[in-house]
Amino acid sequence: RSTMPKPRTCQRCGARTLKRRSTTYPLILPGQQINVARVQVDECGECGHLMPTPAGQDKLQRCLHVFTGMLGIARKS
Repeated sequence: RSTMPKPRTCQRCGARTLKRRSTTYPLILPGQQINVARVQVDECGECGHLMPTPAGQDKLQRCLHVFTGMLGIARKS
C-alpha cells in the first residue's frame, strides 16, 4: 500500500505548516452535519483548515454511503 505525500501547502491560506493527525471531521450534508470520528487529515498550523488524506477521504465516502443507505431505508418505511 503506497502512502500519498503530504500536501505542501494549505488549500485555504497557502501556509506550509501542515501536521498529519486523526480527528473528528464534519461531513456537511444538505440540512445537517455528521461528525465522523478518527479521520486522517492534514491540519494547517496557521488557519486550522482540515484537509482529509486519501485514507481520510475513503473513510468519509464509506460513512456517507452507509448514512445515505440508512436514509433510503428510513424513507421506504
